[in-house]
Amino acid sequence: MLSHDQQAGCYVAVLNNDKVNDFVDQLLSVPKLGLEHAAYHIEIETGVVWIDSPSAFNRELVPVNAILFTHYHFMGASNQYRQLWNTKVWLDELDAKHRLAAHFDVDQHTLLMTLLPMT
Repeated sequence: MLSHDQQAGCYVAVLNNDKVNDFVDQLLSVPKLGLEHAAYHIEIETGVVWIDSPSAFNRELVPVNAILFTHYHFMGASNQYRQLWNTKVWLDELDAKHRLAAHFDVDQHTLLMTLLPMT
């Protein structure tokens, strides 16, 4: 979530208290910043990853090993998180070709479908 810091006069990202399950938390904005995407904080054996990143930057969040983006529009503060935590940023290779994606540092281009197990 994001909360408004009255002293600083800005929004900061925080984890939502509502868990999706034992391993996943949702990152949302409070109050909402218009039409906003959901981002997810996921704990795995090797660390923590996000699916997409919060819209606002908050250095108080738990550092993550990687951020996997589902779309270039959701990259928001990813450059700041990447610099602060040396986080690896992944983006689908088709989205990486878009001119807006050129403003963001990406460590890995992949077809996201190859990351998902097929049943």
